[in-house]
Amino acid sequence: MLAMLLSGSIASAEVYKCTGADGGVQYRDSPCDSRAHSLRKIDGSASPAGAAPPDARMDKTQRLLDAMRDERQQKQLKAEEEKAEREQRQKRCNYARDHLHNMERAGRVYSLDESGKRVYLPDDEREQSLVQAREAVKRWCK
Repeated sequence: MLAMLLSGSIASAEVYKCTGADGGVQYRDSPCDSRAHSLRKIDGSASPAGAAPPDARMDKTQRLLDAMRDERQQKQLKAEEEKAEREQRQKRCNYARDHLHNMERAGRVYSLDESGKRVYLPDDEREQSLVQAREAVKRWCK
């Protein structure tokens, strides 16, 4: 309401500050009672006393809006990055669990050489691969 009273669209008006019985303050364009006092007379051609020129207010408002937009964009970007990281971590966790499950179920573990032939791992290397698979599950599935 105060913004409407102080706007430049009003040609000329008095603004009154009224204090209610509960101590609350109201700003009105007409006196509320005999105790009300006029704060200032507003002329539509001039800015209210103590107010910044319209261009300065617009610049300040625009800077505030830009800052709020930038902050909102940064929060959104951070949220998207965190979501992508959680999804990537979940994929790696699933892969690590599947790999461990397959390693534990397999009687013998092998890899393929350059010609495509199976090369079976000795038992000690198989145990080392199992340990690495368990560590991968711990790392990615926290």
